[in-house]
Amino acid sequence: MKKLESIRDISDSLLSQIKYTLKIKKYTPEMENHFSDRIEKCLSCPELRENKFPTLNRSVRFCDRCKCLFPSLIFAHRKKCPIGRWDTIPEKDTGSGSREA
Repeated sequence: MKKLESIRDISDSLLSQIKYTLKIKKYTPEMENHFSDRIEKCLSCPELRENKFPTLNRSVRFCDRCKCLFPSLIFAHRKKCPIGRWDTIPEKDTGSGSREA
């Protein structure tokens, strides 16, 4: 069951992140606030790490605790931070009343 939840969180997050980044979906002000709040909290977290790949001229940020790529799981409304920096997003704030964030 844990693996299914992880897959669900990742798929929800990726879909929401794409919609958010490309402005495909208009999110409620509450959702926008949750996303911004989560981003700020992760950016100030001591668990956030960065790996640089000089040959690719890229770097990747990830959570050293849960190992997710930043900002991937920020957009999964059912996910909460493993060290308690942010909680799940209440269904009422998603504005959809369904699974989709």
